[in-house]
Amino acid sequence: MPGKLCTVVTTILLLGSILTFAPPAAADDGGPVADEPWSAIPEETVGTLAAEVAADCIYIHRPGASACFQRQGDTVWILDTETGGGTARAYWSLWLRDADGNWRFRRSGNCWSTGTPQWRKCKYEFYEDSTYPNAFGGQGAGIRLYPVVGDTWSGYRWIRNNA
Repeated sequence: MPGKLCTVVTTILLLGSILTFAPPAAADDGGPVADEPWSAIPEETVGTLAAEVAADCIYIHRPGASACFQRQGDTVWILDTETGGGTARAYWSLWLRDADGNWRFRRSGNCWSTGTPQWRKCKYEFYEDSTYPNAFGGQGAGIRLYPVVGDTWSGYRWIRNNA
């Protein structure tokens, strides 16, 4: 139709399989595609004891640990739920958008528990999503947050830092 914006999705039947081609998803859907540069040396912090987690914390859980990120105050929280003396940590990585809109790794760190089943918190200074220009000349900031027990990693949660 003239004057109307249309999105075209094409479906092809090929040897009993259906393939669907659609426009790419928005760049903000899942955060950066690249992996962390594991050669980067993370900041190491032992969390301070916290009576309770902030109500606005954004969680990720795995067997043995729970982690969360509180946008207001740039605080990372870790709870060791493993019995038997293992130590949990919340590994985080900060990503910024550059002037071309690409996500680039900025820095990372670990917020450590002390092996007890109590919430610990670590305060940081992260770029906010609205900061312009950031260190890479663009605008946009997000955190990947991983709960880790010993050397056992699982998935992460992508959180835009838009407090």
